[in-house]
Order: sequence, then structure tokens, then C-alpha cells
Amino acid sequence: MAFFSGIVLILLGLLQAGFIVSFVSHSVIIGFITSAAFTIPVGQLKKFFAVHPESEHFFVQIYEIFDEVIHGEPNWVDFGVGCGSIGILVLFQLGRTYLGDNPKVPVVLRKFFWFMGTTRSAMVVIIMGRV
Repeated sequence: MAFFSGIVLILLGLLQAGFIVSFVSHSVIIGFITSAAFTIPVGQLKKFFAVHPESEHFFVQIYEIFDEVIHGEPNWVDFGVGCGSIGILVLFQLGRTYLGDNPKVPVVLRKFFWFMGTTRSAMVVIIMGRV
């Protein structure tokens, strides 16, 4: 689905067809963004705790996720890897923000922190792939 969406976006960009979005009402765009803001985290929570809710309904799925985490057996290793990944992402971003642009830091370290902050997602994949 993400691949297909990317292909459609690339085609729209190449054809300079972005004006089509202006025909979609503001309410529809806000509804779409709000829907994504709720459904994406719930989808990630399942993977974060390695639980498997059986329902397809949104609210029932939320209940089942929390029920499995509290009463079931979530995979704490997956939880640890998820927390570690988030921690590394935040640390790399903070390093880039505070040390990558600081003229008091030596140039080599500034370049290092800038690079690590810019490529933080790839670095997390490489680091956590070794765990």
C-alpha cells in the first residue's frame, strides 16, 4: 500500500498534477489526517508490544491491545527494542540540534553529530539490526 501510494505521488509530481488536491475540501483533508493520527499509532502499538488483537474494529482493537498487555504475555524484548530505538532517535536528534550547529564544538564532532542526526533512521536500523 505504501509503495503504491508512493508511485501515485511520484506520478502526480511528475505530471505536475498537485492542483487536483485543491478540489478536495478542507474538511475531508482534516478528517483524513485525523484518521491517520489515530490508526497509525494503534497499528504500531501491536508491533511495539508484539500482541495480536483479533478484532478488526478500531475501539475493540485498542481494548484488546491493552488487555493483552496487562493480562497477557507481551513480548518484552520487542518492547525493549522499540524503546531503545525511540531513545536513539531522540538522542541523535538532540545531538544534531545542540551539538551539530554549535560553533564551540570542534568541527569534526559537529560534522559527526550533524551526520548522525541526519541519518538517524538508517542508524537505528543498523544498530538495532545487530541486537
